Order: sequence, then C-alpha cells, then structure tokens
Amino acid sequence: MLSTFLKELRRRRTFRTAGLYIVGAWLVMQVADLFFPAWGLPDSALNVLLIAAVLGFPIALVFGWLFDITDEGIVRTPPLNTSDEYEVSALRGKDYAILAALGTMVVVIALGGIGELVTLPSSDETSDVAVSRSAENTIAVLPFANTTRDPDNEAFCDGISEEILHMLGRVTGLQVIGRTSSFSFKNSDFGATRIATALGVHYLLQGSVRRDGDDVRITASLVDKDGRQHWSQQFDRRMEGIFAIQSEIAEIVTATIAPTIAFETDDSYRPDPYVYQSYLAGRELLRKRDDRAIEQLEKATQLDPNYAEAHAELATALMLARTINRDYARAGQVLDTALALKPALPRALAARGLLLSDGPEPDLQRAEEFLRAALTADPVMVDAMNWLGNVVSANGRFEEEFVIRQRAVEIDPLHGVLGINMAMMYAQRGRVADAEHQLQRLLDVPDPPVITYTQLRDFYEETGQIADMIAIEKVLAEKQEHTYFGLSFGYALLEMWPDADYWVKRSQQDLPDFPWIGFGLYGQLLPFWQGNYSLALTQLERGIAAAPDKAAAMEPVTAFVVGVRQALVGRYAEAIVTLEATLADNPLFGSEYEVEAVLALAWAYRQTGDIDRMRATLAPLDATYARLEDAGTDHQSRIVYRYAVSAIVQGSPELALERLSRAVDRGWRRLIVLRHDPRWDSVRGDARFTAMVARLETELADERTKVAASEERRDFIDSFERQFGALQ
Repeated sequence: MLSTFLKELRRRRTFRTAGLYIVGAWLVMQVADLFFPAWGLPDSALNVLLIAAVLGFPIALVFGWLFDITDEGIVRTPPLNTSDEYEVSALRGKDYAILAALGTMVVVIALGGIGELVTLPSSDETSDVAVSRSAENTIAVLPFANTTRDPDNEAFCDGISEEILHMLGRVTGLQVIGRTSSFSFKNSDFGATRIATALGVHYLLQGSVRRDGDDVRITASLVDKDGRQHWSQQFDRRMEGIFAIQSEIAEIVTATIAPTIAFETDDSYRPDPYVYQSYLAGRELLRKRDDRAIEQLEKATQLDPNYAEAHAELATALMLARTINRDYARAGQVLDTALALKPALPRALAARGLLLSDGPEPDLQRAEEFLRAALTADPVMVDAMNWLGNVVSANGRFEEEFVIRQRAVEIDPLHGVLGINMAMMYAQRGRVADAEHQLQRLLDVPDPPVITYTQLRDFYEETGQIADMIAIEKVLAEKQEHTYFGLSFGYALLEMWPDADYWVKRSQQDLPDFPWIGFGLYGQLLPFWQGNYSLALTQLERGIAAAPDKAAAMEPVTAFVVGVRQALVGRYAEAIVTLEATLADNPLFGSEYEVEAVLALAWAYRQTGDIDRMRATLAPLDATYARLEDAGTDHQSRIVYRYAVSAIVQGSPELALERLSRAVDRGWRRLIVLRHDPRWDSVRGDARFTAMVARLETELADERTKVAASEERRDFIDSFERQFGALQ
C-alpha cells in the first residue's frame, strides 16, 4: 500500500513540485533578507513572509497532485492505468472550480501577508522604543529581600542592592537596568522569566539580607531569563565589612557575565556603617519625595562631616522638598561642602546643575555644564538625564531633548516619570503607536502607579479613543485611587448623559472633602458640558459662597474656572477683572486651565472692542505654537485646537477652520464644546464646519458602540455598587 502511494506521488511529480516550491521559497527569503532592511521593514517582516510560505506549501502539494504544467498549459493529471486515449489536456468544470479555490486561498494568504507587512512599524520607528534586549551582557539588580522582621532594615537592604547596581553600572561593557525599574518588582510574586522579559535583560541578580545586631548575612544569586542559576553564595560578615561584600558580589557577577571585562574596585571614602544606614534611610525617603529625608540626611552629615555623598543627597532633598520646605540657599551651601570634599562626585555635580536650572537665579548654560559633567562621570544617572532634558528643552533644542530622554528610558525602561515624558515626546511628534506602547509598557510592573493610568487615560482622550479612555477609568474607579472625573467626562464626550451624571454624583457622595468637589466645582460640570453655561456659573458661584475656604484653597484654579465661564456667558467686564488679576500672578502657560483663561480673556477683550489687548494677550500663545510647528512637535490634538480658538477669536475663520480640521484629524473629539462655544458662532453656517461636526458625530457614535459592546453599563455599576455601596 505504502509503496503504491509513493509510486503514485512520483508519477504525479508531487516530489518535484514540493522541491521546486521549497527552493523557490528559499530564494524569496534570501532576497527579502537582503532588501527588507533597505526598505525600512523590521526583522519581524521576515517572520510574516515565512508564515505565508508555510501556509502556501500544502496548496502547492494539492496542485502538484491534481495538475501538471505542460507546453499546452495546465492539464489534469490522468488517473493511474488510464488508456492512451485519455484527453489529458481537457479540463472539466470541476477542475476550474478546484483551480479557482486554490487561487483564492493563495490570494487570501498573499493579501494577509501584505497587510501584515504594511502595518508593521519601520525599523527606524521600532528602534526608538525600548524593546526586549536580552543580550548576554544585560542585567537587572533586584531589591534584596529583608529576612528580618524589622521594617527599619528595608532601606538598608535596598541600599545594599542599589550600591551593587551602581558598581555594576560603572563597568564598561555591561548594560545595567536602572534602579526604579528593577525595584518596581519588590515583594512581587513575578517569576524570573516574567521579570526578565518585562525589563528586557538576560540576567537577574537577586538575594536576601539578614541582620542581627552587628552581624550581617547576605545571600546572592545570579539567574538567567529562563530561571537557570549561574552562581550563588552566602556572605557572613560584621557590619564594618558591608562595603567589601558589595564590591565582592559586583566583581563575581562581572566575572560570570563578562569574564573578559576587568572589574575596577571602588576605593572611595567609606563612612561608619551606622552613618551609612542613616544615609540609606534618607536616600530612600528622598526617592519617595518624603521630607523626612532631610532629617535623616542631616543626621548622616552631622555624624560624619566628611561624607560627601550624604551632603549631595541632603542638597537634593532641600531642593525637591515640598514647596514650603524648599531651601535653595542652604542647598547651595551644602553643595559647596560636598564638592569641596569630592570635586568629581557625580551626584553633587548633578545637584548643582539642578540648583542652577530650578533655583531662584537660573543659569541654564552653567546648569548644562554641570549636568554634562555629572553624566561624564556617571553615564547612567537617569536623574541627571531628566534634568538635562529639561534644560535643553528650555533652550528650544527639542531634538536633543528627545535623544537624552530616549537614552534615559533605555537605561530605566519602567521608570514612570521617564516613560511618561518619553510618551509625551512621541505624541508631540505624531508617533501615536510609540506613545501608546511606551505607556502600556509602564503597566508591566506588579503595581503600576496611578499616574501611569491617568496619563494613559489622557492619551486615549487626546487621540480620540474614548472607549479605551473609559476602560482605563473603570480600572482607576475600582482601585479607589482618585475621583471619578475621568469616567464622567468620558461619558459626557459620548453624550451619554445618565452615565456622566451618575459618576459626577458618585464623586460628590464618596469624596465630599476632596478639594475640587467641596465648593461646587464638580456640581457645575454637567450643565457646563451640556452647554448651559449660565446655570454652570450660577451653581459655581453658590458653591464658592457656601464654602469660601475650600474655594480659596484651590486658587488659582477657582478663579480661572470662574473667569472662563463669565466670558462664555457674556459677562465680559467681570471676566476681564477676574482673569487679569489671576494671570498677573500666574503668567506661565503651564496648565490647561491657564491656557483656557488666556483664550477667554482675549475673547472678552474682543467683545468689549479692545483689539490691541486681545492681540497682545494671544501673542505669546501664538509664538509658542509657531515654535512647536517649526520643531514638528505640534501633533497633540488639544494644543492644535487651542490655536484654532486663538485664530477664531482674532477673526481669522479660514485659519481657524484649517487648524480645527487638523485637530480633528489628530483625535480631538470634544464635540460637546464645539456645539455650544459662542466663539465658533461666526462659522456655524460654513459647510466645512458642518462637515466636521458630522464627522465627529459619526466617530463618537462608533465609540459609543464600542462601550456598549465591551460591557453593559449596568453590569459595571452593579458590580461597583456591590463592592463600594450604592449611590444614595
């Protein structure tokens, strides 16, 4: 039976067909391997081509079994033992049907492959996003576990891990993941493979610390991304030997990962172990932006006035404290001491750069010099990179800022602030997929901070993905981390008013003492979103009168909100008084409230005939937008929309409509604003304006459909109320 089947395969030339197909596919793969990189396609494009080739193989075999290709064209292979009179060239009706089916399958596979290739990002795009870098020389140092019951030892354990991380980071040839990313997995139940994948490394250094008085036991082990252990050792020492242990572990790890690289022993100044413990405690509090860091670091400097590292951290803590506790003058004095003790100390150089950039007497040129000097001494200090990025941005060197922040993310890929800054830079350049990838990656840690969710929510709103925005807000609502503003606003954007009203009321019920809720700011949201500006202003003024202390605590936001609403309802003189006074004390265009206040003030000037002041008010805003356009960083839809409003306020409808169209193209979906804002009344009859409104209505209807398809409204609310109580 088998021999007969094999003979039939040979007779039908199926083996020849298979061989020709394999050779042809191999040649195509070789050509693709040569040309795909030149066309900007990433390596994954070859995988798409390979899959298409594998899917086509059975089709080729079926064709080879049923048909032959001859000089007379495609003919049906005659059955076994057919007479010589068999008409081999005559295809029957069913043969054409079979050929059509095979051809259709080939077309489907080809179109599918082409579709995948078209949607793949270019190699230039993917190179800018931090991806898995599981090269042999990549490592992350995880926080060593505290095996004692004393929580005061946590900072000590973290400090040991961090010092080893710093030592490895100074080894040329090793790629060491930054502290924030590595430490985000502290106390998690994630396995080695999952952590290594999230961080994009080949090796993990992990361990534990047990301290009993002056006796310290440190256990360390090196594992790879597959969980295989490459080295493990236990160290039993006295406290005074702690620095030697850290250096020994770093040297062993270096020798294991990269035996050809020489490890240079750090012979810098070593303080008393108990001074070191105060220093570590202060540094950990500083990372948490806890002002108690100042007390701990002061203690370290008092116990050991020659400890330069403690002076540098104390200066940084004095500058990064809450506003009421900031002391730039003293920070400068402490830095003088640190740099006198150790002139090339990277942390002190970086802190001096921060003082010169953010202090009371900014000197951006000298700030940059100090920050670059810090990075020359310590090329992986992401704090210095972040501060340097701020300096070059302030000087208008946006592309240089992009490169600096990109490098910082490569070192510390799951660092929230760095990742969010990078995502914003991608979004400003119109690289929406990269921005989303960057933000989504920050969710890979066991307990992502709230700011990651809020930034992702804002990104989805910015790009018109309202259903995704609502989905993120539901996660935040269940976490009980903040108000439900995002949920109410998301439903308002979709004009799903019962849902928007529910979450506004829920915020008022559950969080009556929240500053933004207590004086009526939330109570006026629904009428404002629905275009009833007069009712919104009336309710806001009543709330302020009933709770003036709470309203005052929210200045200047309170005044901005009141002034904008006064301008929109036609109380122009009052709006001018309110907004002029507030903007005089808050002249920077930092927040959305401030920009809206500037636009509202300009509108009030125009309506009262003061054209010169209108133009003067908008000039700085327009100049900022012009710089963004020139730099190619004007792709955020809300920013473009604001400049559309600036144009319409100044009486330039053509420019306003062009900018409005660009904002809509980039994801602006605040139709609830466009429906009622009186500043757009002059173009409501324009066909272009009407077409944009119709487009927004269609796209928002699609988003409503997605929300309904993902989860019935009552399902989520019922689940939420079972967990947190019903709305009263």
